[in-house]
Amino acid sequence: MQRCVAAGLLSLCAFVPVWADQTLDPAANRQELLRRMQAAPKRGLLYEASFEKNLVYVFGTLHVGKAEFYPLNVATIRALTSSAFLVVEADIQDQAAVAKQIAELATLPPSSSLDRYVTPILMNKVTRLLERYQFPKERAIQMKPWMLASTLAALEAKHSGYDSGWGTEAFLFGVAKAQKKTVIEMEGLSFQFEIYNGLSAEEQLAILEETIVEIEKGSVERRTTTLADAWARASAVDLGKARQDLRQSQSTFGKFSSTKMLDERNATMAAHIDDYLRSGKRHFVAVGVLHLVGEKNIIDLLKGRGYLVREL
Repeated sequence: MQRCVAAGLLSLCAFVPVWADQTLDPAANRQELLRRMQAAPKRGLLYEASFEKNLVYVFGTLHVGKAEFYPLNVATIRALTSSAFLVVEADIQDQAAVAKQIAELATLPPSSSLDRYVTPILMNKVTRLLERYQFPKERAIQMKPWMLASTLAALEAKHSGYDSGWGTEAFLFGVAKAQKKTVIEMEGLSFQFEIYNGLSAEEQLAILEETIVEIEKGSVERRTTTLADAWARASAVDLGKARQDLRQSQSTFGKFSSTKMLDERNATMAAHIDDYLRSGKRHFVAVGVLHLVGEKNIIDLLKGRGYLVREL
């Protein structure tokens, strides 16, 4: 078994260039990658759910990150390499397809623009932030307010040193590609975008205003850092606190995120995992780590369905 695991880890040479010293020969790169995986601390939360002889892994991801968070440890890589499928919330590897979905579902009609709907004061704040992030204003004002809010939050995270390019999904996609694994979308971007599109115009503008205020106060940076640090330390307690803070929030964004983006999706995700468990084929399910902590989390829902779940 150990030889199989080692062989599986060393087969990831296609993904080595992200970390390895390119002056070394390929064999040395593979050995260095294996050494770093063996030395890597536990990141995120990894669970094993079982039903008779059937098995599914559930891993909590971080959508933005840093290079220093990788590679993930051997236990996580072993779980993925031993699975037939990688399951993600949305497969964003095809950037042309992503751009098409954004154009169709997350942008305003061509005859409209954001500056027609917001106050001059708010537009000035948006403009200042766009200049700070060096993001094209002409693109920003074509976004729906919820999409612009999400974009500004992501840009602030990047400004603070956390990049979506170093999100956990990017690493997992690389491993899956190296091993020619099938990637399954649990939801897809279109599904997620439609949840946001269910917000009223007033709610979308409120979320945009709240996001800008939170950026100006430094709250977005603090929350991103707190969440990333808890994920990097695999602290279920601190991740649970982050989830609880969101549940107790009285903001439009907090209520929407807690109910629509977490609680309701958790129930649907647990149902999907139920199907994977009964399929007889091993799946590695990667979802945002906040889906795995707090009230109504996926892990408790799986236990409630009678599955044996243990943390690895």
